[in-house]
Amino acid sequence: MEISSAHTLEALNNPQWFPGLSNTIERTRQALNCFQNCYVEVVNITTNRVAEKIAVSVTKDGRFQSYIARGGPSWLNDTNFEDASNSPSTYPR
Repeated sequence: MEISSAHTLEALNNPQWFPGLSNTIERTRQALNCFQNCYVEVVNITTNRVAEKIAVSVTKDGRFQSYIARGGPSWLNDTNFEDASNSPSTYPR
């Protein structure tokens, strides 16, 4: 799992330091434990531009439907294309 906040990783690793967020942290830790193999890594926010835009859309606009199931929102097409064009491919062309 990639996140762009070192503070979030700190909260996940040391929930006792963030008593006001204990319920949210515990629910997040339980969700992560559902995965057989999962680790959390902090990455630069520009690495996850699409995820960041979706998160902002969900929290700001209350868009709770699944973007992935619906093929993704059209307003992300340019960002997806840019990221795909700039990403080194590990697959033969």
